[in-house]
Amino acid sequence: MERFKIGAEPNFIEFGLDIIHGFPNETDVDGGYTVEGSVSIQSGRYGVHKAAVWFTTGQVYQLYHQLKDAFQQLKGIIVFSNRGEDIYFELEFTRLGQIHVNGYFQEYPSIENRLQFEFHLDQSYIPPVLNELKKIVDVYGGMRGIKDK
Repeated sequence: MERFKIGAEPNFIEFGLDIIHGFPNETDVDGGYTVEGSVSIQSGRYGVHKAAVWFTTGQVYQLYHQLKDAFQQLKGIIVFSNRGEDIYFELEFTRLGQIHVNGYFQEYPSIENRLQFEFHLDQSYIPPVLNELKKIVDVYGGMRGIKDK
């Protein structure tokens, strides 16, 4: 099972790619393969632990390339969200070498209970994340799946 983690205790977002649907033949309309995954978010003492979330390997591919570009330029805003927008976050590179992270997670769209989070990281957390994301992209490809390799 693949994972990627942005940040470290006590402030992080971690995704698990638990089950990949359609690999290698059927891609999702949102790009890549459908992922039945999990997310853990820790913002200080508040958090979510291994909540179920659906996203695609195409969204992971986009996150990888946006994050790689922003890290090379040391500026930019990266946005990640899934189709239902139960998970949404932004990573904004600041002029002071930090990354401002903010977003929300809502486990059930029909229940108005949402964890909103915000924290700061320094840019030293990005190279390990890029390595983890690259491993996932190397296996599952891009928006058209492994046909993008």
